[in-house]
Amino acid sequence: MRPGHGGSEWVLARAYCVYLTVACGAVPAARRRDYVAVAVRRAAPFADADWYAAWRDETAQVWLWSRSAVRGALVEGAAASRIRMLPESVLRGTPQMQGAQLLADTAGCEGRLWQDGLLAASMWWPAQPDTSAWAGFCRSAGLAVTAVPELQSAQVLAERPWTLAARAGGLETLRQYRRELALVAAALWMVTLGFELGAVARTRWALHGVETALASERAAIADILAARGKAEQARVTIERLEALQAVPSQLALLQGVSARMPGSWRLQEWHMTDPQHLEMTVSVTPADPPGLVRALEGSDFLRSVRAEIGPAAPDQLVVHATVLEPAAAAVGESATQAAAVSAQPPIVPQAAVSPSATPPAPTRVPVAMHPAPPAPALDTVPPLHGGGYGGPLIRGQGLPGGFVSRALPVPAPAAAPAPRPTKGGGSPEAQR
Repeated sequence: MRPGHGGSEWVLARAYCVYLTVACGAVPAARRRDYVAVAVRRAAPFADADWYAAWRDETAQVWLWSRSAVRGALVEGAAASRIRMLPESVLRGTPQMQGAQLLADTAGCEGRLWQDGLLAASMWWPAQPDTSAWAGFCRSAGLAVTAVPELQSAQVLAERPWTLAARAGGLETLRQYRRELALVAAALWMVTLGFELGAVARTRWALHGVETALASERAAIADILAARGKAEQARVTIERLEALQAVPSQLALLQGVSARMPGSWRLQEWHMTDPQHLEMTVSVTPADPPGLVRALEGSDFLRSVRAEIGPAAPDQLVVHATVLEPAAAAVGESATQAAAVSAQPPIVPQAAVSPSATPPAPTRVPVAMHPAPPAPALDTVPPLHGGGYGGPLIRGQGLPGGFVSRALPVPAPAAAPAPRPTKGGGSPEAQR
């Protein structure tokens, strides 16, 4: 009927078909086709039954035939597996709600009984049936006997089966065009796959471009990166060397301590457990721990000073102190020097003496006797500069391990000579 599409449709004459109805109201929709197949095998008068079903609500209108009989009637060379059979009945006539029909077909005539739009019964005769044959047909369908209807002449086969609109869920339509649907699905899958592959290819190409640009940029700044690495190494080296300047040398520390010690004293032991802690044993005359603490606390390089009476002699003192870094000491030093400069008296200019003026008579100016100058203050001692830590001091050794010296006498500062009275004339400025 419709060749092409990898197969063809053949119209099977009504003389080869047997008709029956199968009610499937109690069967789930997903299992109704299997139920109809079982009913066909039970009702078919031949073992190799093939069938075609058209649905009306929940009832299947089924035409079945013998597969072997149909193959024997096929034209030679036609492949039965690629042929779709349509019963002649679905292409002739139109469905009715109620009543009876008698239709002429290719080799005879077909009687039909309609009930509520369903083809309740169908029978084929090679010639027009008489009244007795028609009455038996009506009784076999369980309907009232009617008069034999007028025979309708054979009509041209329709293009579409009249059962197409009544098929349940379009399953038959899907089976009819399953090959076309499969090709469409394959085409859609190929389009989707091609789009995805194209996206992956574009991403790969973009990634390749980025990697190429990155390699080019790295080659262009290779010298800058190498110079940066060298600069980082130099910075680490400089920081390591600057850390060595954070602690004053022991000689500078001993010089600052000796400038602050009151009275007559002698160093017996000198020990530093680490760069920030000093422990020394001194012999002081007179032994005044509070005064010694005040003197050392007034420096700019020692803090948290403690003094204890030593176990060897009453004049022996054990001193513990914390050593400040040179930066903090320099700040204190600057403050001390500024305070000393501000405390100096101002210089008052004197009147000039004319050379023609007669010098006054010589007089004797008494000069007061001043006491000996005190020990030099911290502002007369050079500041403690960081000179490395752990240098040897006289006969000891540097850190780690500390430094210990033997009793080392430190001479007391010499007293300044007393001023003598000035004799002679002249102005008071000249006498001074």
